Amino acid sequence: MPQIPAEGRLRLAWSRHWPVLLLFFLAIAFYWKLTLTDQFVWFDHPDMCYIEVPRLQFQAKEIQNRRFPLWDPYIWAGQPLIGQTQPGPLFPLNLLFCLVPRRGGYIQFAALNWYYVVIHFLAAWCAFALCRDWGRSTGASALAGCLYGFGGFLGTVAWLDVMNGAIFTPLAFLYLFRAARGVRTWRSASLAGFWVGIAWLSGHHEVPLLVTAAFAATWVYLVLRERRLAPVALVSVLVMLLIGAAQGIPTYEFGKLSMRWVGGDQPVTWGDKIPYTVVATYSLPFRGLLSFVLPGQDRPADCSVGRRRCRVPVSRVLCPFRAATIYLGRLLPAGSSGLPEAPEQMRGGQPLASYLALHPVGFAMRPASPSARCALTAPFHPCRPSLRAA
Repeated sequence: MPQIPAEGRLRLAWSRHWPVLLLFFLAIAFYWKLTLTDQFVWFDHPDMCYIEVPRLQFQAKEIQNRRFPLWDPYIWAGQPLIGQTQPGPLFPLNLLFCLVPRRGGYIQFAALNWYYVVIHFLAAWCAFALCRDWGRSTGASALAGCLYGFGGFLGTVAWLDVMNGAIFTPLAFLYLFRAARGVRTWRSASLAGFWVGIAWLSGHHEVPLLVTAAFAATWVYLVLRERRLAPVALVSVLVMLLIGAAQGIPTYEFGKLSMRWVGGDQPVTWGDKIPYTVVATYSLPFRGLLSFVLPGQDRPADCSVGRRRCRVPVSRVLCPFRAATIYLGRLLPAGSSGLPEAPEQMRGGQPLASYLALHPVGFAMRPASPSARCALTAPFHPCRPSLRAA
């Protein structure tokens, strides 16, 4: 194998990594109020201030004292931290963040701000990598990465645990389609399942639930087209289940012991059914569909539910279409990327693409029959699809 000169290796490394640096600096510029000043924070939200940041503080304290936080004594006379699920104590980024030095025993605001920026940068890089793998140009891929990482759902969601569930979605589909087209088939299939499993460690079930539905539907679609992919899909799903079980099993055990107040007269337990009327309170009404074509993303959409009025920014109502963001790279010209065209499995796959984009909208819509009952059980509360699910 011929040796590449040092100058050639340097140019090759630069050609591969400059887009990553570009995305990183774009993330810094986009969130300049958080990165270049000390006058702003992103977590000025009751849930973050009263629940999530204190839990992160507890985790950081325990980990830096060389103890894994199995038990949280500061809530409801003590609860298992992993069983609570939402703290995301097994999520890799949370574990790394908990190693950041504290000052005076407390997490610093600057550390939280940079954590937020790094999350969005990683999401943008993952979407960029997916579009490049599909043969899109560097410019088109960078644009798709910015839209995915800095806008839509990730640009508006206020909860760290919900946000983390969406970061690695593009990587899951990158490796899924690599496996489908025979590029290191078994390795790619395993990595596809790995990244979906990591999403289940994030701390919340909403995004992983939708990603898993899209993941499964994609494998079903591909297996129906090529039966040889059945064992590959099975391996991918098995890896996903094994990774996600680290969080899923404690959640299941804790859920059976939990009670949840959902707006009724009495709390519900594991075996109780939650009426659709509870889900309808925070769902996307049929009138809300007009928000997809209204100009201006800062104008609130009036989503009335009975006598209750919920004024939701259109940018948040639009978030169900985040799954379609990564398809923008396919619509833009490939230019001189030097990469192959879109994978064969994606050609003629418009029905699949439409499903991936529209299935969150159907999930977010208000139930047609208010008297119907659903299978959602405690402690998993009904999603608030118009705000953050999808």
